[in-house]
Amino acid sequence: MAREPSQPPAVAGRLNNSPIPELLAYAFNRHFTGALVLELAGRSRSGVFFEAGGVSRARAADMEQSLARQVLEESELSNESLVTAARFARESGRDVFTAVDHLALLPPARLEQAKAAFVERQVQALTALPPDTAYGFFPELDTLKKLPGPSKPLATLNLIVTCILREPSIERCRRHLEPFKNERLVLMEHGSLDLGSLVSSARTVCARLMRAPHSLEDLRLLNLVEEHELIACIYALRLTRRVVREGNASSRPSWPSRVPRSISSQALRAASTVGGAGAAQGQNPRDTLPEVGYTPSPSLPPLSESEAPKRRLTKAEQNRYWQEQNAESKTLEAWAMAEGGDATQIEKATFVVEKAVKFFPANPRIRFYAGCVYQRAGRLDEAAAEFRRVLSIDPDNTEAKRELELLTRRSGGPPPPKGVFGRLLKKR
Repeated sequence: MAREPSQPPAVAGRLNNSPIPELLAYAFNRHFTGALVLELAGRSRSGVFFEAGGVSRARAADMEQSLARQVLEESELSNESLVTAARFARESGRDVFTAVDHLALLPPARLEQAKAAFVERQVQALTALPPDTAYGFFPELDTLKKLPGPSKPLATLNLIVTCILREPSIERCRRHLEPFKNERLVLMEHGSLDLGSLVSSARTVCARLMRAPHSLEDLRLLNLVEEHELIACIYALRLTRRVVREGNASSRPSWPSRVPRSISSQALRAASTVGGAGAAQGQNPRDTLPEVGYTPSPSLPPLSESEAPKRRLTKAEQNRYWQEQNAESKTLEAWAMAEGGDATQIEKATFVVEKAVKFFPANPRIRFYAGCVYQRAGRLDEAAAEFRRVLSIDPDNTEAKRELELLTRRSGGPPPPKGVFGRLLKKR
């Protein structure tokens, strides 16, 4: 008889429902910290470690040595030095990157690039796992953090784009985008995008969307990048919630992730105690990853942003969760609609956010979007009050702090375009 798991996954399913790019985006959107564990019957377990939604470590089972050698060779490490590093790693019980660092075989900057490439290629290799591979998100599980990797997490948008291009998914992405190909897309939070850190195709597409909203068909006709690269970039922007459909005030959520919805019939459970100390002493990380079983658990709740749920949610609680997610999406779209400056649109947006706040008064995202809409409507006192409420719920919310600071320095009258949409509207 299987024993009761000590740490069940917060969200689980199979790759045929949620491919690797969607899992990366789900972790990014949730600012997830912990491990994504992947397992196929008869094979060693693989995994990805996230820090606040960014990928910092990975383990592609049985491919680590070949990928490590590949990236070190590309870093112009000689074969003789590779042999020396591998021997030192075996004798000291360390990984080859630590050995290269200890023996000073590569400059620090080049070694950092090699570690980043090592993690990226392992994640890309996971896209080749069979569709029936099981996955589970384990919050705060830090075993994989002990593996070699760069000093800061990888750029998630880049990683999603490259994973989409590696897996046979372009046609699937095209089908998902087809209903919206003629709708103009607004780039969200582009002020936080570092164009220089993006791959060339994503940089080109984002730069164009920064100038003005464009539809997928517009971008295709401009011939900025190859069509398959454009599809991958737009789908990645969609998954990471970087784009919304301009002026969309429908009741439908703005392209929600399929990850939470796919777990209802294929939820997974951990089947063993999670160990952590062994990896620090050179133990193989695969021995300290939780096992992923195949016991159905229809009512497994979706991932909590702070920690794994302590109990199963009732049907009513699950319904309210999805209603709240939909309300977040609608208020986000209302904010985008209000930024157009049209009085009628601002009035409609205000109605949407006020209704959402009434139903979900403790949701900081909804409160923040309401403050932005009030600010655009010239209701500055109400906007400031909403930003203060956001900070009372989430004291570390930097966006609310910034907007409140701007309001305190601003004189009366209708506010000019500021914040996330400011640069976009100025260029119109």
